[in-house]
Amino acid sequence: MIREIARLLVLVYFKIFHRAEFINLRRNVPQTGALILYANHISNADPLLLGCAIRRMVYFMAKQELFKNRLISRLMTELGVFPVKRGAGDVSAIKNALAKLKLGGILSMFPEGTRRKPGKPAEVKPGLAMLAIRAKCPVLPAVVVGKPRFLNKMKVIYGKPIDLSEYYGKDLANEDYIQISEMLMKETEKLMEG
Repeated sequence: MIREIARLLVLVYFKIFHRAEFINLRRNVPQTGALILYANHISNADPLLLGCAIRRMVYFMAKQELFKNRLISRLMTELGVFPVKRGAGDVSAIKNALAKLKLGGILSMFPEGTRRKPGKPAEVKPGLAMLAIRAKCPVLPAVVVGKPRFLNKMKVIYGKPIDLSEYYGKDLANEDYIQISEMLMKETEKLMEG
């Protein structure tokens, strides 16, 4: 209930103050089943914008530092956000993410692990491919366009789900996961180019 009220409030905010558009949402976001939704990451507003138009529960990983305040931690947990220790292989966060996917949820991720400044090359982490292959679920690229400045137009373009079943059951190294994740991030670049 809290999540649905928060989702609607955020959606109304983006529609009014940023004339937000959600392109290919109904056509490309599956109504059921496990899915990893991934996108570029340019601002702190990206997770809110990315998930607010989706009626299904969308789970997000967020840096552990955001969970220091007990009240904020509880609210974020209610909204489907769970902590991850950045810079290290956080086994607890990986297990949590896989559990959400096993239940048929949507996990949203930013494969670079942090916001990227314009003009800087992407440093993609292995997590996107590793989680999708272990969970045996499709991935869905999306791209956020526009910065959350007052009355600045923003949009999210949702691509088509990508099947990674060719990698299931294979013995993959960290470098393989990085290569697959980089290949997947190129799909966000294609969406950006139109």
